[in-house]
Amino acid sequence: MSLFLGVIFTIQGIIFLLRDILPAYGKTIGILLLIYGVANILLSYFGFSENSKISPKIIVSEEGISIKKGIFSNTNFFHWKDVKSLSLRENKMELETMLDNKKIALTDYNTDLKLFLMRLAGEKNIPLTSQ
Repeated sequence: MSLFLGVIFTIQGIIFLLRDILPAYGKTIGILLLIYGVANILLSYFGFSENSKISPKIIVSEEGISIKKGIFSNTNFFHWKDVKSLSLRENKMELETMLDNKKIALTDYNTDLKLFLMRLAGEKNIPLTSQ
C-alpha cells in the first residue's frame, strides 16, 4: 500500500510542478507531494520488504529465534537452549530467556507462526503457555 501511495503522490507532485494548476502555491504543493511520494517509496522498500535488513521481522530457525521489533531497533537472537518459557496468546507473544530473565513481547504475529512455534516448543522442550 505504501508503494502504491508513494507512486501516486510522486506523480501528483510532478504534475503540480509541470503545470501551473494553482499558481501561487502549485510549486510548493508539488515539491511537498514529490518529497512525500519518494519517502513512501523508500519506506515501502526498506521498511516493509522481507529482504530488507532494517524491516521488522521474526525469523525462526532450528538454532533459535531472531526478533527485530522496529526499523530502528536492534535484532535480538535467542538460542533455543536459552529460552526459559514461551507464552502465546491471541494477540501477544512473550518470550522469556534464561539470560538476565529478559522478556520480549510481540503484538503482531500471525496464526501460522503461532502454530509453528507451538510445535517447535514441544520439540525443544520449552515450557509453553497458550490461549
